[in-house]
Amino acid sequence: MPTPPFAMSALSAPGASREIRITMSAETASTLQQSGYSLYGLKAIETPVLDAEPLVWYRIQTYSTTTILKWAEEYQAYVRLQGAAGSVKVDAYTSYDIALGQVLEVLQAAGTGVVRTGGEPDAISIVNQTTTPFASGLAMRGTGESTPAFFCEIPLHGGAMNVVKPLAQVLLFFSSARIAEGVEIMSTSGPGILIDFGAEAQRAVAFDINAGWSWSQATWGEAVPTGTAVAPLLVVGPP
Repeated sequence: MPTPPFAMSALSAPGASREIRITMSAETASTLQQSGYSLYGLKAIETPVLDAEPLVWYRIQTYSTTTILKWAEEYQAYVRLQGAAGSVKVDAYTSYDIALGQVLEVLQAAGTGVVRTGGEPDAISIVNQTTTPFASGLAMRGTGESTPAFFCEIPLHGGAMNVVKPLAQVLLFFSSARIAEGVEIMSTSGPGILIDFGAEAQRAVAFDINAGWSWSQATWGEAVPTGTAVAPLLVVGPP
């Protein structure tokens, strides 16, 4: 896979709290709202699987002159089955709380299984002990009764194992497109920024409706032009 513009080696520490503070002028905030723009977030991973895909992690339509995005690095592994019943499309999944170094072992054709220890350190593994093919991936654990926030998806063939390391990098972009959360996208549809947290818990950036993103040109940030393919940025092969 292509390498990103800077080294993406930092892992997302389990349970760590991350925060992005976004500032903008009142004019920019008003224009974004009136024009129906959403703020999209996607998350980076490391995996040897070449056809892994990033998904829309979140879509936000609530923002102002100061907007703070905050989350905990608490993961779930999921297995998804898709099909159809007449005119009805069926999308069924099961998800499990999981930590780095653990393995989701899929034991039934329904995609159900158990979480156990013994996986690769600093990674999450999903093992298919059936002959049924699935889609699989990682999500951020939902709060309360909310559903998990899927952020990557990888084919899981019968008898196969996927190994994924969540990375401490996030792609943000504003767009007037209507893209649902948990959906694969091929490229950005608005000006973006790739943020590398490294060992830090917080980053601060600014956005202008005409000038785009700014971050004092620190090495942890990289401008992402509209139309940039997201997979080469967010799906990184092992070193």
